[in-house]
Amino acid sequence: MSPVAVDRQLPLSLNLRSDSRFTNFIVDADNAGTVHALRDWLVRAEPAVFYLFGAPGSGRTHVLQAAALEVAAVYLP
Repeated sequence: MSPVAVDRQLPLSLNLRSDSRFTNFIVDADNAGTVHALRDWLVRAEPAVFYLFGAPGSGRTHVLQAAALEVAAVYLP
């Protein structure tokens, strides 16, 4: 097997959805605690880790992109 020469970097499409905001995320009894904890975590002064998990369709991507937009962070899916 011979090595493959790569002469340019391939761009990744990592754009945030501009409509992924906390203001249009539907908060209910099942996710209210998570949304509150994430918003509190965003304003922490010291570094910390926030681990978010949930079932498909539960809004994970929406709230993580909303958080990234709110604090001008990089979002890597």
